[in-house]
Amino acid sequence: MNAIAIPYQRLFVRKPDRDFDTFDDLYTETLRGKDGSHLRWIPAANIFVAAHEGRMKLKLTGDRAYDLTDWSFSQLCDYARADRKIVERLKLATASQVLCEVLPVGNKPLQVFTTDNVARSLHRISYERLFNSDVLDVVLDEAVHLTGKYGEIPKASRFFSSDRDMHAFFVDDSAWTYYWDEKLAPAFVVWNSEVGACSVGIRAGWFHAASNGFILCRSSCPMSYSRRHSRGVDDALKHIRKKIQYWLETLDEQSDQLMRQLSWARTEAFAPTNNVMQKELVEMGLSTEQTKSADKCLLTSGRSFSRLDVAIAISAVSSTIPFASSRVSMGRVAGQILGLGVKVPATVS
Repeated sequence: MNAIAIPYQRLFVRKPDRDFDTFDDLYTETLRGKDGSHLRWIPAANIFVAAHEGRMKLKLTGDRAYDLTDWSFSQLCDYARADRKIVERLKLATASQVLCEVLPVGNKPLQVFTTDNVARSLHRISYERLFNSDVLDVVLDEAVHLTGKYGEIPKASRFFSSDRDMHAFFVDDSAWTYYWDEKLAPAFVVWNSEVGACSVGIRAGWFHAASNGFILCRSSCPMSYSRRHSRGVDDALKHIRKKIQYWLETLDEQSDQLMRQLSWARTEAFAPTNNVMQKELVEMGLSTEQTKSADKCLLTSGRSFSRLDVAIAISAVSSTIPFASSRVSMGRVAGQILGLGVKVPATVS
């Protein structure tokens, strides 16, 4: 007899990233989060899990019960060495009891990071925090002219924050590059995670006007930098500052290189058929759904399977994704296809 799949209610579901209209809105939110946050060093024996008011909460001895997020719930399961997928199949009261029973005990402290009534993250001693507002302060210092409203760019999703991470995309709309029907402006993205869900870093690329998306350089390009939140993570601010300065100093060179990339990519086939293209894109890290969406975009727009057209299709699909980290990942794939960060033959269009 075949097993019957029994539906169940997930305890926590990752919500779409919050999309801010302006840089000021995002910056204000990061400052609010920083000012309202507290770091508590709690012995393992003083940490409990309880079901309260229909939700799972983290209870600290002598303190209130804190709500959990999708991210901190995952961390809690990891800390308890419990399989999240199994825990989520249990009823709320049972799941809370199981986690409470398998949590480590003893006096070894755990970092519990809270904002208001929410436990945002749980880390061991080795984790070192960097606040999102500190990263944005560097952009304000070095490229304040890019933090206002864009003149020629329609409203696009550029500033994101969630219970996991922060991403901010910046575009110089005074330096457009035109190639045939394509219009691109130099851009870069900075990201950080106060709760350790991703690294802190920066990467350059291009904003494509028609697709309203970003095509990003490879990790080996001079404008790429990232690191984890381990000891000395504050050094990341120095590196990000230098990368922005370098980016501003070399915009003309970048535009010249982009023209060579576009000329090469326009005539270089990425794949002979859509089936081959989808297979290649999955191997490069895109999901099956994303590759199918890119294929549909090519079909409806009348574009070919050239590297340029495939990169633009991926950029267009990425602009609809509700998670900024996924937009960055797709932008990297688009940049890899376009050859950004790689020397190509100096061809003439």
